[in-house]
Amino acid sequence: MFERAGAYRLVVSPPLLAEYLEVIARPELTRKFKSLPAHMRDLLDLLAQADVVTFDTRPAFARDPKDAHVLATALLGAVDYLVSADNDLLDLGTYESIPILSAPAFLGLLEREQS
Repeated sequence: MFERAGAYRLVVSPPLLAEYLEVIARPELTRKFKSLPAHMRDLLDLLAQADVVTFDTRPAFARDPKDAHVLATALLGAVDYLVSADNDLLDLGTYESIPILSAPAFLGLLEREQS
């Protein structure tokens, strides 16, 4: 996704940034994805260019309340797509007319739009 960063607008929020940083520091991920440290600079550069939204309230999301900040970020960021690997969000399919896609599905969409 780094090489396609110019094809989309990334929107984040402080809680989402904190989650990203917590997740990429997990030992099980650094063991599984040996190239993660090599891509860290690309990730930080991408995050530095992101639009940041803030909010005081989060929508109700009964299936996994811990994911409510992701929905709030997407909604307040007025995104066209929400991209996630979280099954609770992917199973939702859409939120407030925002399609929720996996990263491979989103990359496929970008490729089709550029063709």
